[in-house]
Amino acid sequence: MAKMTVPPALPKLVKPTLDTPFHIDYDWWEKSGRRPETMTRSEIRRTVEDFVSAAVRMVRVGGYDGVQIHASHGYLIGQFLSPLTNRRDDEYGGTDRKRARLLYEITDAVRQSLKDVPISVRL
Repeated sequence: MAKMTVPPALPKLVKPTLDTPFHIDYDWWEKSGRRPETMTRSEIRRTVEDFVSAAVRMVRVGGYDGVQIHASHGYLIGQFLSPLTNRRDDEYGGTDRKRARLLYEITDAVRQSLKDVPISVRL
């Protein structure tokens, strides 16, 4: 008969808040040979264009009936939205509205390119 093992207790998880210090593990980044960098305005503009291109391809080439913009689960737009990861001090950081600017720019640009197609945002 196989012996059943019980996994060790998981550490207590603490939900981060704005009062919780946010720590970036630079040792991990050093070991990976990469470091997080702040996107430039031209990189942000290119990202908006890439989202539009992908949405148009999904509808016109792929035959999709609508577009969903994924702004959650720690992906890029979600990182812009979060005060825990968005430490910018320009028009893309600080207040809720500024942190949401990238999402607004993407949804507005997709809407301009696909006027009659349903668009949703996953938050």
